[in-house]
Amino acid sequence: MPALLNSLPAQKARKKLSPYKLLAMAAFALLLVILIAISSQVHSLLVPRPDDKHTHKSAVAEFALVDKARKDPWDGGDRKIMVSLFMPVPAGSCGGDCERNYM
Repeated sequence: MPALLNSLPAQKARKKLSPYKLLAMAAFALLLVILIAISSQVHSLLVPRPDDKHTHKSAVAEFALVDKARKDPWDGGDRKIMVSLFMPVPAGSCGGDCERNYM
């Protein structure tokens, strides 16, 4: 192992930054963050409150994703997670399946 370490090229000694350079770099980084925050435009979306006037409702599909290539470290079986998929569907084509609450 020491022979391997001796064969590696020597690293250059790092020069310490002067406090003035460090302060200048910090000020530049702060200025850059402020400029990015000011120049970026924030886009927002107003989501309407739930009521019966909407033309779509939510259908829910629940299923398990199973990874048979790896084992679950806790029980030794296949890794699996449950997935809930919420999909918009027209209110007219929705039966009793759409009457479930989101949470």
